Amino acid sequence: MPKSKNLEAVDAMAGEIKEQMGDVLVRAFAQLHIHSPQDPRAFIAAYLMNLDPNEQEMKEKLVIFQADPAVQPQELSDPTFNCEDICPKPE
Repeated sequence: MPKSKNLEAVDAMAGEIKEQMGDVLVRAFAQLHIHSPQDPRAFIAAYLMNLDPNEQEMKEKLVIFQADPAVQPQELSDPTFNCEDICPKPE
């Protein structure tokens, strides 16, 4: 047992790791089932290798979408036609 750690803290950390890895493995096997690759071991290895970069990219996109846009209201021009000198006669 690690020094300066009580058993409850170690058990809690182990439980958290198991819970997170369980979710990851469920998603990995779901992807394996969907894609049905020729080499399942290589597919799972590639999935797990790309997991962290993919999660980072998704977190960045989530931050972009959740950000409060600082959009200034735009004043639109008047869409009606105004003639200044010679106007065509209405029919």
